[in-house]
Amino acid sequence: MSSATPPRTTDAAVDTERWRVPETRAHLVPGFEVRQTLGKKGTRSMDRVTGLTVAAVGNLLEQDDATRESATGERAALVLATTTGGQPNGLTGPDRRDR
Repeated sequence: MSSATPPRTTDAAVDTERWRVPETRAHLVPGFEVRQTLGKKGTRSMDRVTGLTVAAVGNLLEQDDATRESATGERAALVLATTTGGQPNGLTGPDRRDR
């Protein structure tokens, strides 16, 4: 008989009043709030995924050089791209030349 503790899960009910999403359950980072973690300045339009990314990269960069280099390698890079909104003028397809 094993006395191992059961695995932790991040599966939780979604507050659908706060988060306008089609699902009722999600895997959340417990206790993570963008504005509490990063501060109010520059986070007004930041979505949760961007906030998580910025916080993770910030934590990595705060480490001393030896630890950071062993975690990322000396030639590591990060590219983060985000977008908001849809296509301008109601255009929905990737090829808009036919309009």
